[in-house]
Amino acid sequence: MSHSSSYFDPRHTGGAVASSGMSYQDSCAVLIVMKYLGDAAFSSIGLEASNDITLCVGASQKHIQTKDRKLTAGLLKSILEGAALDRQDILIMVSSINEEVDSLLSKLAAYRSHQAHASISGPQHLAIEQDFDQELSLAGFLELKRVLLTSTVRVQPSHGLDSVVEAALTQWARARGTFIREKPCLLELHGTFSRARANRAFLARDELTDLLSRHLVEPSALTTLMSPVRSQLDSSESFRAHLRHRGDLAVRFEQKLVLAEGYESQQELRAALKIYQALAVVLHDSEWLLIRCAALSELLDDLSQAEDYARQALKLNSKAFGALCVLGIIAGQKNRFDDALGYFRVAERVNDEDARLLHNIGYTLLRIGDLVSALEYFERAAATPDTPAASHLNAGVVLFNIGRYTEAEEALESALQLEPNMPEALSQLGELYRFFGRLDAAIPMFNRALQSLPDNAVAKHGLAISMLERGDAEGASQLVTHLADHLNQLRVGKATLVLDLGWHRTYPIRITRTGNHCFEVKWESLSATVKISDVGTVIQ
Repeated sequence: MSHSSSYFDPRHTGGAVASSGMSYQDSCAVLIVMKYLGDAAFSSIGLEASNDITLCVGASQKHIQTKDRKLTAGLLKSILEGAALDRQDILIMVSSINEEVDSLLSKLAAYRSHQAHASISGPQHLAIEQDFDQELSLAGFLELKRVLLTSTVRVQPSHGLDSVVEAALTQWARARGTFIREKPCLLELHGTFSRARANRAFLARDELTDLLSRHLVEPSALTTLMSPVRSQLDSSESFRAHLRHRGDLAVRFEQKLVLAEGYESQQELRAALKIYQALAVVLHDSEWLLIRCAALSELLDDLSQAEDYARQALKLNSKAFGALCVLGIIAGQKNRFDDALGYFRVAERVNDEDARLLHNIGYTLLRIGDLVSALEYFERAAATPDTPAASHLNAGVVLFNIGRYTEAEEALESALQLEPNMPEALSQLGELYRFFGRLDAAIPMFNRALQSLPDNAVAKHGLAISMLERGDAEGASQLVTHLADHLNQLRVGKATLVLDLGWHRTYPIRITRTGNHCFEVKWESLSATVKISDVGTVIQ
């Protein structure tokens, strides 16, 4: 069979305009990129440049053919003939293989194994060589023996391939101690691959790394997340029962307890703590009092005192649930997340149904980087009767960041059912709506969030971008005000780009400093000039 070796042969260029199989090819390309990004020798990847995929590693090239169909003997022969013509070793990625090819590949694997362990010569070696040649001849592959021996077939089923690709992105991000928005990242990757294919271009390693990095989400950047539930205070009933054994002193202690609880209900925590501390001097064997002192000290940010009271409680009872929780929260506040998780795990063995504890474990796991386990604990906390709204919120934030948008919306709405004016849930739901271009739904959410919390950074940013997308120049003033600290660092004549990524679009906004107090904002075909003071106040 004859072939043209021209670079412009249809065998080389047809894929640039063909649509069939491109989704499979792109998914395979992502898997290959994620595998080789860790290889310092990897420099670029080409699509339809000389093969379906061409990988540049060091001074050599690796050639890949991708076929989203069953590999038959005829298809394999056609691929190998092209590889032989171009003198290329080749990797063939297919969604499945038929029995004939499966049998041939099994014999090839046995032959390779023999070659790897056999002596250079000898009658047995010669006999096996002849037997293999006979098998190739019967299958019609004898003339392609050399290229067959240097080629590899890899079965990559198309069913479930999206999940495999997303898992590869997640694994890459987690190795860097961060998270990645898988679905938006894949949308941009597929678009980039499509343009490269049409131009028969190569994509550089740095270009791919920059693209992936734009979709990373640092744990600390998930600003909408609610921190651990800090108050771990058990019922006072056990303490009241303890008082009944104190005889005449019980009435006086009871009065002080009622007074302290009154202070707590009015959020006068320091006054309440003083009463509990005085009681603890007399009733130094009360686990409940010590935990109460520990919890209130922690709420008042006196971490050293809180830790001391918690450890005193543990001396009385090594399984003191409240004390373990307080120590876990303190460790987390000091960014000792492994220690925090250790305390919480012990507390979980005491009570694995406490919603606040489950929430705190989820938050700690999230800070460690275990996104999957964190989500599991947030959902467990959300399923309890006394679930904190924060658990629904955090579940929604995590679900949003891993691309499970419908579930994220449900979780955020559940948070708002418990706390209708919760600014973090309102702003995050607004972000979700804005991500899908539902600006009429997003803007009211941002406004409600700002009514509850005027300094909500997520709502400020989201509202400004939403207004710009609707052509409202007031959004430019709001965005410049929101970014004042950053923009005041720009020199006159310099610009910064705000790139907002949504499900259906990438929305660039360019802000240029035109004077000491002036900024020009350009978006789409519109522009606006904003005058701003050094402290971020718009000058009318």
